[in-house]
Parts: sequence; structure tokens; C-alpha cells
Amino acid sequence: VSRKRVANLLGIVVSIFTNFMLNHHWTFGDLRHPGVSHFWSKLWKYYVGSALGAVVQWSVTQFFFEVVGIWAGISQLIGIGFGVVINFFIQSKWTFKAKRPH
Repeated sequence: VSRKRVANLLGIVVSIFTNFMLNHHWTFGDLRHPGVSHFWSKLWKYYVGSALGAVVQWSVTQFFFEVVGIWAGISQLIGIGFGVVINFFIQSKWTFKAKRPH
């Protein structure tokens, strides 16, 4: 395994953790529960949700590039858009269990 691949993977792991901490303390800070077990449970869910969002992003990008024939850069933007929406939905509804106010 090359150093570049390890560095890339480590960068992804760190960026997901950083995003989790920002969401945990800022975006969904009002939904925090005390205790270490809640933190680890949410962190695990966040990594799973992020992986699912990445799969959606990659799949949509590939579909628009390979099947539809749209330029790679535009396909990436479409994939990113889908990935962001799916990731936010997963994180807000599953990881942080946010509910709309009545």
C-alpha cells in the first residue's frame, strides 16, 4: 500500500470526524445527550451515513457520466448534490434523530 493511499484514507477519516464534531456540537448541538455511549453511537452512525452518502454520490456521478454522457465535471456536481442531500437526510434523521418542531 502506497503512502499516498494511506494519507488519502487518513484524510477522509479525519475529515469525516471533523464534520461529525461540527455537527455534534453546532448543527445538532441542542440534541446532544450526555454520556460517552451516546457519543460513540452517533459517531459510528455518522461514519456509516457518510459512507452511504459517498456511495450515492459516486453512483450518481458514474450514471450521469457513463450512461447519460454528461461531461465529467457536471456529472460530479450532480453527484455531489445528490450525496449532500442524502447525507444530510441520513445524519439528521438517523444519526442525530432531529425532529421538526410542531
